[in-house]
Amino acid sequence: MDLLGVLAILSIILLIVVPSISSSVEKANREVCYSNIIELERHYEMHLTLDDIEHSETLFFFNSLESLMKQYVQKME
Repeated sequence: MDLLGVLAILSIILLIVVPSISSSVEKANREVCYSNIIELERHYEMHLTLDDIEHSETLFFFNSLESLMKQYVQKME
């Protein structure tokens, strides 16, 4: 009888805790995504600054990998 009571109490606790854990995991995933976006923005800004490129120019110059490679080869020469 005591064992059934303990099992009932544990199952009720689990029913309460599991949704809060899954919501915590979702929040953590959102934070990771947000952090990755910020990191990408920083790298993009650094790329523009180091190569002395305007943002509007990147839309036209970096449309293919070949054009990107040609630009870097020309800068190296």
